[in-house]
Amino acid sequence: MDEKEFDSFYGKILLFGEYSIILGGQAVVVPLRKFSGSFDFPLRKAPVAYSERSNASLKRFLEYLGSARVASQLPFSVDKDRFRADLENGLFFHSNIPQGYGAGSSGALVASVFHHYYNHGFSREQLFSDSEVSALIRQLSVMESFFHGTSSGLDPLCCYTSRSLHVGADKKVSFPDITINDDTLRSKVFLIDTAIKRTTLSLVQRFSKDFEKGNVNAQILEGLSNEALLAYLDGDEKMFDNFLSQLSFFQLENMKPMIPEIIRNLWYDGLYNRSWTLKLCGSGGGGFIMGFSTTIEKVTDVFPRSGFEVVTL
Repeated sequence: MDEKEFDSFYGKILLFGEYSIILGGQAVVVPLRKFSGSFDFPLRKAPVAYSERSNASLKRFLEYLGSARVASQLPFSVDKDRFRADLENGLFFHSNIPQGYGAGSSGALVASVFHHYYNHGFSREQLFSDSEVSALIRQLSVMESFFHGTSSGLDPLCCYTSRSLHVGADKKVSFPDITINDDTLRSKVFLIDTAIKRTTLSLVQRFSKDFEKGNVNAQILEGLSNEALLAYLDGDEKMFDNFLSQLSFFQLENMKPMIPEIIRNLWYDGLYNRSWTLKLCGSGGGGFIMGFSTTIEKVTDVFPRSGFEVVTL
């Protein structure tokens, strides 16, 4: 078996737009450079059980991609023979991206499959036209649907390009130059690990039911999220703090099923003491909780004493 070099792909996080994007709001997705994954062959680089589970999952994924129904929806074709040959040699996806966290574990895998086994002609570093972005999103959306039942395609697009994405009010995708925790804003982004895995689909379904019943005011949620997002992109510290705090309070009061009970007291404490501001990271329910703080030293002191790991970005 020939030695092969495979590209690595970062995870991602939804910086803004959790649930509001379902309602037509804007969103920002950024690469999560703390975590990544790449294809490999089982050469003592991962436990046997891990590589075998991954290999078996990839074989099921190839069956899905090669089915007539799915292939007819995809703009680009998969090299089934080459992919299958590598799988027979034990190919697996070696990743440290947490699964069930909304951190892009499936997005990075989809990006890797597309990059290495599809006949597409794209370079990851190139600038994309609107038509190319649309084709990529359609392709990656159908591919990732294997894992979640449905997909916007944005997560694997972010993982594939390793660039931040902004879905604007006109639904067009752009690639703003965003560097997490640069000097644009004093507030630094961090993640809190709840150590709880969750299923995105069930949470989204619950939110949709609450929205239909009028239990969640969609207009307020979308408005607060959009304003916080735009203030962040503009580097407007005062407006950002204002809308972020309102968004955090709204989620805490109106979206409790998505916020694990074990984190709610610290969520309240941050709002009350103005030491940090927490918000959902993706669908919530567990995984990571996102936070912003101008006193990150206090965050890294308080949360670990309460049993939570802080992931600084």
